[in-house]
Amino acid sequence: MRTAAFVLFAVVTAAAAALSTLVASRYLNLEKELVESRSHLESVQAERKRQEEDKQVLRLERERVQADADARLAEMKAQLDECAALRQNALNDITASLANLNKRLTDVMVSASPSAHKEAPAEPQAAPGATDVPHGAIPSPEQEARRLNAAP
Repeated sequence: MRTAAFVLFAVVTAAAAALSTLVASRYLNLEKELVESRSHLESVQAERKRQEEDKQVLRLERERVQADADARLAEMKAQLDECAALRQNALNDITASLANLNKRLTDVMVSASPSAHKEAPAEPQAAPGATDVPHGAIPSPEQEARRLNAAP
């Protein structure tokens, strides 16, 4: 019995020693996993923070681009409104000129009608040969041709 007790004691002692080694190695493995998990968690948090910063930068850039686009649109609308106003002014000027020309044409047609000649007083006719230009001041075509042929 002594031998059995000794063997039992040796087995229990060996088991206790092995158990403490197993517990210690399991503890070290768990601590190593904990450190790795913390490291992974920190890297994930850093990546998430970087993505949030990138998202903020992109949002600010989008707002800036949107503001620029809105400003350009407002400028183009103002130019379009200005062009429309200029076009309308030109159309109004053309319409006014056309109305003026129509009035003149109507006046000319009325004055050229046979009834207008009967009603209008006769204009004094100039006497034949009475002009503002003295006789011989304007050369005849034959005189002009001779002068050009004689020129060197």
